Amino acid sequence: KFKTGACEMKLDLSELKVDELNIETGASSTEVDLPARAGFTRVKAASGAAALKLRVPQNVAARIRVDSGLSGIQVDSRRFPRHNHGYESPHYESAENRVDISVESGVGAVDIH
Repeated sequence: KFKTGACEMKLDLSELKVDELNIETGASSTEVDLPARAGFTRVKAASGAAALKLRVPQNVAARIRVDSGLSGIQVDSRRFPRHNHGYESPHYESAENRVDISVESGVGAVDIH
């Protein structure tokens, strides 16, 4: 769990086994490289006036839901096509490595690729 205020944070979790990641951040810039071989990882992120960038490794499937106020949302829809109320990789349910991402954002930018 990471709870930060005004800061610039860069996390490289690509080689770690992370089951759950919680990020709460205020006026900040946050970049996270998600795990590449963790099996299943749940990510919950809440940001205020912030820039949040999540990088999903190429071999990892993702299910993404974003609830935003005045945020600019960018999701790589080629990898994660629109699905129901969010985005989802093809064959998400059967993927060996997958991440479930839930983002709540106020004012700022969210970039998931």
